[in-house]
Amino acid sequence: MRKMTKAFQLKPVKKPVKAFQFIKNGCSDKPWYPITEKELNEGFIHVKGWQKLGKRMRDSVTDVPRLSDDWKAQDIKEVADKFSLEVAEGLLEGWGSGSLYHDQSLGLDYAKHEILNMAFFGKLYDDYTDKVHDVSRRFIKSLLHKGYRFKGAWLWHENGELVGMTGLYENVWLSPLQHVEHLLKGVVHLRPMFNPVSWDEILVKLISVRPCKKALLNRYFSVKDRIKYLSTQKIADDFEQIFTWQKVFWPKEK
Repeated sequence: MRKMTKAFQLKPVKKPVKAFQFIKNGCSDKPWYPITEKELNEGFIHVKGWQKLGKRMRDSVTDVPRLSDDWKAQDIKEVADKFSLEVAEGLLEGWGSGSLYHDQSLGLDYAKHEILNMAFFGKLYDDYTDKVHDVSRRFIKSLLHKGYRFKGAWLWHENGELVGMTGLYENVWLSPLQHVEHLLKGVVHLRPMFNPVSWDEILVKLISVRPCKKALLNRYFSVKDRIKYLSTQKIADDFEQIFTWQKVFWPKEK
């Protein structure tokens, strides 16, 4: 099962991808941009628009290896290091018929900021998300032993109370990976950072469908206590470790 984040859930493009070096007035503006077979005479570059490819730009056109279905952040970093972030985005599908690079849907902005973190941190981000993903799987499995049931994407409690619809863009984000922030208020880029506030909102939703919900919320008032109540002490301890694991993204002190 793929990790539950907006970027990791993107599929690699199936069509061949090429890259070209943008050169104008004898100068390279930026290393590389993705290009399709149909654009070999005229390529599209965001901000600059459609640009005719001169001989030197056409001569620079090169094939870019496709990503595998189980691509990782390290793969994104390697492509970005060799070519550019734009080319790495060109290897993933957007929501329309084009690539993530060509798709300017506002809903994909968050995924692009996660891709930016992947391009910067590579294997560090893979290792971090592997650990959080493991905690996520164990937490969700524990919920099934605590009276919660899935009907498709809908999550219910066995007493018949509805928690809500789960999923990447739905209102119940059960995976802690969905609470790792990459963008603040839709404007400021962030290093990967777990958001305990949004996670606690999910815990409250989960407890609120149980009998005596007010008493339970008063009794288990800390995030860790609520996680322990809904799962186990070990899982609650591992959730606390997320804050230690994410220190690998902090700038190193000089």
